[in-house]
Amino acid sequence: MKPTLEEGPKLQASFYRCPGCSSPSIGITGLRGAAVSPSTFAASSQDAWLPHPTGGHVYEDVPNPIASAADEAHQCHEIGAHRGSIILARAVIEATCKDKGAKGANLFQRIDALHKMGLVGNQVRQEAEEIKDSGNEMAHGDFHVEATAQDSDEILNFMAEVLGEVYQRPARVAARRAAREKRRNEQHSESA
Repeated sequence: MKPTLEEGPKLQASFYRCPGCSSPSIGITGLRGAAVSPSTFAASSQDAWLPHPTGGHVYEDVPNPIASAADEAHQCHEIGAHRGSIILARAVIEATCKDKGAKGANLFQRIDALHKMGLVGNQVRQEAEEIKDSGNEMAHGDFHVEATAQDSDEILNFMAEVLGEVYQRPARVAARRAAREKRRNEQHSESA
């Protein structure tokens, strides 16, 4: 027997326009009474949104073009575009190598150069190589290899490790060193 509309929960859909990009979106909420006018229905009271919102992922201390692509990889993951997420993560590794001047005929050699330059340890080098290998499968049209949410999540975690080791950890150490030096100089000038 097919369910009828009366048998399920009552929903109301309201149409909105994104204030950022002007694209349409739909807010859906369960009704707890009679339907109300969308103009009196606050956007904040919606239970679900279509398309699904994607949260930004901030990579502090990472150059903006690379951080932006890394964020986009996360957005792809959040909407279920796992191949896109993995391909973008691979591109982030490629861009990181270029940014740091890691040379080589291919991405494997450039990742190895990052390691030889002392910018990544052995474990993170292996994670970067896994991103490269997974991204290559997608980029070279091996679509018979399924990209799952778990695959995408693992690749994004590896990408975060690479960005952390190449950019973020050195920036935190430098900031800590600078703060310590500043305190030392302030204390020295106070005692003089």
